[in-house]
Formats: sequence, C-alpha cells, structure tokens
Amino acid sequence: MRTSETKTKAGRVDRLARQAADYVQGSRGPIPSHDELDAERIQRAKAEKQRLYDWAEENDLIFESALKTDKGGFEHAVSFKPEKLLVIKETRADKGFGGGLALNNINAATVGEYLDRINIANEEFGSEIKLLGVRRTVQGPSIRTQMPFFKGGPAMLEDVDAAMESASYQKIGDGAYFHFQKFILVFDLYPKNVVILDGFIHPIDPVIMRATPEFVSELKVLYY
Repeated sequence: MRTSETKTKAGRVDRLARQAADYVQGSRGPIPSHDELDAERIQRAKAEKQRLYDWAEENDLIFESALKTDKGGFEHAVSFKPEKLLVIKETRADKGFGGGLALNNINAATVGEYLDRINIANEEFGSEIKLLGVRRTVQGPSIRTQMPFFKGGPAMLEDVDAAMESASYQKIGDGAYFHFQKFILVFDLYPKNVVILDGFIHPIDPVIMRATPEFVSELKVLYY
C-alpha cells in the first residue's frame, strides 16, 4: 500500500540562506514569535528588512530587474523553467512584512522568518531551495529563490499523513502538522501542494514557522 511507504526526505541547508537568516535575525535567532506584541513585531520586521538589504549588498546579491513571472499568489510571484526543471520565485514585498504568511495577529512572517522557513524546508523535506538574492522594491526587499521542478505523482491525504507521521510530526488538522521536539509547525500541506516522487513527499511551498506547544494546542481547539 502506497501510504505506508511515503516518507519525508531530509536534506541540507543552503549556505547562502543560512548566512542570510543568521545575519538578518541577529542575536534573537530562530525562535517562536507569535506571542510578540504587534508593535514589537512591526519594529522588528522593519529592522530585518534593512539588515537583509545590508547583507545582500555586502555579498553582491542585489537584483535590479523584476522576475518575469508566469503566475503568482499571495506570497510569491513565480516563473517556471520546465526546460531546466526549475522554479524561480520572488516573495511579494507588498504583502504583510514581505516574508509570506504566518499565524499571528497580523498573519505575516518577517523576512528573517521567511529565510528560516527556507532552511527548515531544506532540512526537513529535502526541498533543495537556493537563495539567489534580493530585489529592491518600493515596498521593501523581495527575496528571490529557486527550487527543483519535481515531476512526480499527485498525493492523497493519507500519503501526506503517513509521511509526516514517519518524521515524528503530529497531525493537528488537515494539512497541519507539528513536531513537539523541534517546535516546528507546518501547515497548508494539503495534497494539492504535495508531489510524490520515488516514495518521498515533496511539499510545494508549505507554510512553516516556529511555534510553542501551547500555541499549537490553542490552534487545534480554535481552528482544527
């Protein structure tokens, strides 16, 4: 039975993404941030944007031209390169804090949290995401990355559940899983966002964030 064989695929962190995350998040590091006051979070988000610009300029990783995109959503503009089996993405600087989604009062991740999300996706799921650089926009930095275009079969909910369980994640609701030892929350992991290849699930841009067990328990009661 296929569901008993599906697993997650561990991988390695991209060197540039790790360097950028460490620089942008500073001494605070990758810790759960959902309990911050809104004013504190807004101020931190602003400071992280400036540090990301500083890091990108120091490493000559500033893009001047916009990505020519094929499609997009709330978090990203996306360009498909099927001939190279690649997907190029840019975060939308005009949404939230420019770092995609997160579960907090503002429903937004900072750019430092987004970089941390890249590292977790690579480590936990072998996503092979590479940080390419940063584009300066009126709204703030847009983070450009690339990842493989995984050619696999569609997943079923049972496939995703089995794979996450094998990696010690507990299901808190459809498409939502939490690792109680690593304090990692993964959501929006519905079958439509997952490809299966060679017995491994390959999540296509799940939302990942650090969270405390207490916060996840509240989520489970309120939303799942």
